[in-house]
Amino acid sequence: MTRRIHAWLFVVTLVLPIAVVLCVGVARLLAAVGDTAGGVGLERVALGLGMLWVLCLVGLVLVQSLHLLNPPPPPRHPPGCPPQRDEIDEL
Repeated sequence: MTRRIHAWLFVVTLVLPIAVVLCVGVARLLAAVGDTAGGVGLERVALGLGMLWVLCLVGLVLVQSLHLLNPPPPPRHPPGCPPQRDEIDEL
């Protein structure tokens, strides 16, 4: 579960700045052609996306720290080696 959350936060953290830049660019374009209401609206959307990006960055740091403090348990036997007889009995 933590890996899935970590992966989604990583992807969202990479995509949101691109969305913010696109929104700001289109907002400036709309303001330049005279659509001030559309420009202001898109600037507010960009501001909201920027705040969401900051929250995702904080979440990504928290998930990474949880993953670092609580690593998965080591395997009981080396990779490539079959389990021992007593390990099979425990299953």
